[in-house]
Amino acid sequence: LARLCMSTVGRGGEGNGGQRIRDEILDIQRANNCMGGFMEEWHQKLHNNTTPDDVVICQGLLDYLDSDLNIDKFWETLHASGIDRERLKSYDRHIGGTPSFSHDQVDGLRHSLGKYILTLKAVHSGADLESAAAYVFGYKQDAIHSGNTVEVGPVNGVATDHLRNTLNAVKEVMNQNRMASLRGGAPADPLQALSIIVSARQELRPHLINGNDYGGRLKDVIYLDLALEQTARTVLEGGTNALQSMGPEALMKGCALALENVCLSTESNEELVLCLKEWKKLSASGGDWALRAKAGMDRIRGALQSIAEKYNWRFQPAVEYLGPKLNGGVDGHVQQVFSEEVIRGGGAAPLSILLNKLDPVLREAADLG
Repeated sequence: LARLCMSTVGRGGEGNGGQRIRDEILDIQRANNCMGGFMEEWHQKLHNNTTPDDVVICQGLLDYLDSDLNIDKFWETLHASGIDRERLKSYDRHIGGTPSFSHDQVDGLRHSLGKYILTLKAVHSGADLESAAAYVFGYKQDAIHSGNTVEVGPVNGVATDHLRNTLNAVKEVMNQNRMASLRGGAPADPLQALSIIVSARQELRPHLINGNDYGGRLKDVIYLDLALEQTARTVLEGGTNALQSMGPEALMKGCALALENVCLSTESNEELVLCLKEWKKLSASGGDWALRAKAGMDRIRGALQSIAEKYNWRFQPAVEYLGPKLNGGVDGHVQQVFSEEVIRGGGAAPLSILLNKLDPVLREAADLG
């Protein structure tokens, strides 16, 4: 429950984060000669009320800059997070313009906004991989053009060189995927990416369950694990078709990694762990491999269904009680699907998609019809 709550909220404005957001955007405008237009509208919005949407807007601007000023990439990034023109116009300080930079501004803005998004993420995106890793390993962030330097120390006992190297490998493959989507090219091998992410989560696991609060910094460790869990989900969602095209062996390995990702996020996971141990023994070869894999798949689906029922039992009564009382009443359909959407937001959903892709392959191989 604590993980679910933390996954829905940002880290918060610790220290002078909120003031830095307001100060640094003006520094960026002055240094890069963009005092009007879209940047000024965004500046006014940031001064009035900064929100998690600002992380998405900043990322959209960086994608626009990194794609040789292809404005479609800006809108694609915003739309992927549910932000459209109408939503931009709905802010108290509305944003009605469209970014328009010259090629001479690209390098300076990329540098400035690349630093600025760290400030935004530090306040709004607790489970963002880059900012979560920075809090665990410690960082020093100089002011963009003026102001104070921010310095955060490492979480002693967690911030090891081995974990740092593993996280650097994760960030490298995710950056490869990002640049592939912006400029074309081959994305990272999803199996390799998932293997690295799960390895990092395995290394964090003992620190999450040993009862040590690491001098009040356990929150930072949890946020890093949440970020890795979300990164695994992103890789799975983007790599499902690639895994399917690689054949049944790749799909089975993908299911194993996806299942391990779910195990690392689930309390009372004994049945899931047993499913994982049995699944890892399977191989897409031998006379009855498909039958054994189908039996394993059915057992995994049963375990996932039990988790879904537990979530529904825990949340739905509270949803039905609070729903009619919040903001004049939450839409009835939203109340009905609340628990289902909570489940879809976790690691079980992409695992289920992979299993659905594998199911007809196993049925055909086992002649099950």
